[in-house]
Amino acid sequence: MTKKEKLLTPQNDFIFKKIFAKEENKDMLKEFLEEVLEIKIYKLDAVEEAQMDKTLEENKGSRIDIQSEVNDNIVINIEMQISNEHNITSRSAFSVSGLLHNNLNKGQDYADAKISIVICILSFNIFKDGDYIVSASLRRDDTHKQVSDKIKIYYIQLPKFIKQKDKKRKKLAQWLYFISQEDKEELEMAVKENVKIAEAQKQYEELMKDEGIQYQIFMREKTEVDIKLARDAYHKKETKKIAKKLLAKKMSIEEISDITNLSKEEIEKLKKN
Repeated sequence: MTKKEKLLTPQNDFIFKKIFAKEENKDMLKEFLEEVLEIKIYKLDAVEEAQMDKTLEENKGSRIDIQSEVNDNIVINIEMQISNEHNITSRSAFSVSGLLHNNLNKGQDYADAKISIVICILSFNIFKDGDYIVSASLRRDDTHKQVSDKIKIYYIQLPKFIKQKDKKRKKLAQWLYFISQEDKEELEMAVKENVKIAEAQKQYEELMKDEGIQYQIFMREKTEVDIKLARDAYHKKETKKIAKKLLAKKMSIEEISDITNLSKEEIEKLKKN
């Protein structure tokens, strides 16, 4: 499935939110979270599009998708990622630390802080080994014993899931077949066996008939591409400034190329100018 095709599936965070962040669909989100976390959820509140501290958000470009509070002591963010920008582990570490910080009240004892969990649903694989769902927490390097239970990150790698075909965690598999929309046979079976999946699929198909939704997704993707191109152009300009300073210090073209990743031809042109 190409990136363009994935943009029009529940792998897209816009579509995911349209389904899972609706108050009337809270039972769908509840079942999905129960299957991922392997816990019983008695209370699920504040299903909303979360906003981290604006300054941090603008500086780091972090986008948080859905925030939920579970059983009064757990706060969860679900984050979708279609494109592999090779920064998901750093980004998720930033997200979970921001989540912990933003949910600690002034004067509150650190020991009473809520457990912060980030669930990353990925349209690509980041780990060559292991299962399609990988969890990470704060542990000692020597004994691997847990240092704190206050932060945890789950990485769900959809391509690896499709390949492995999980038969043990049936309900989780059903939701992932819905989110990926890749294995039509398994999806049809999930729709027949799970009424919540059937309702989610019905709502998804209705969304796909809405031209306004498709236009919003297209324009949002276009904006993100434009921002990336502008950022790349800025970095290129700054890199050339550094190269000029290195040329002024009589450093060789080969050395400057190694440092800046500019081609020798680009540096030659800067030297002539």
